[in-house]
Amino acid sequence: MPEALLAVSLIAASGFLLPALVRAAPPAFTYPVAFIGNLLGYGCTLLVVVFASRRRGLRQLSRDFGFVIKRADLGTGAAIAAGMLLFIGLVSAVLRHSGALAQPPSPVASPLIWIVLLQGLVGVAIAPIVEELTLRGLLMRAIRNAILRRRPAAERTAEIAINTSIIISAAAFAGLHLHEAHDLYSGVSVGVETFIFGLVAGWVATRTGRLGATVAAHILYNATIFAIMIAAS
Repeated sequence: MPEALLAVSLIAASGFLLPALVRAAPPAFTYPVAFIGNLLGYGCTLLVVVFASRRRGLRQLSRDFGFVIKRADLGTGAAIAAGMLLFIGLVSAVLRHSGALAQPPSPVASPLIWIVLLQGLVGVAIAPIVEELTLRGLLMRAIRNAILRRRPAAERTAEIAINTSIIISAAAFAGLHLHEAHDLYSGVSVGVETFIFGLVAGWVATRTGRLGATVAAHILYNATIFAIMIAAS
């Protein structure tokens, strides 16, 4: 459990503390600070996951956390990503039509190279893998093991452990993305959307015993958002 909490805290620091450092940096260093900060944050998080595997597990991410991607996972991941994009699009349209959700602030024009590095490399290639390993891999298993150790003989302990781990990991996933919101309504929207994704991802990871489908879904979802950003720019 200590490693899981540390890994989640490192991701939280990247999301909530790094923006403050970026704002405090001189204009010429804004993008380098953001890029290097993200690399350090996710890199340190991955090191914690690997350390937990070597210290408490079988020293293989595939066996300890189900970090395996099979061909079938790509289809499942695509279906999850498509479903989430459709759901989010419908919810956003309804909220904006009702006036509950204001238009987001106009994005600051950024050099294409930094869009590719920050949103493409970090957002599409790095963040999904590290976040899935941390939340659906390390954290969920740490919660289950903690519950099973405390109540080994209780009825329905395994079911309680599984359900609790899915809900807590989904809540953590939602909380880690609240920094993306720009007001109260968008915060509620982001929180609900990411919580639902976390529930689905946790359930799929539990049923399949691996992270392949959730990693694929996470990457495809972020890649779609990245493609929209590139097209808009």
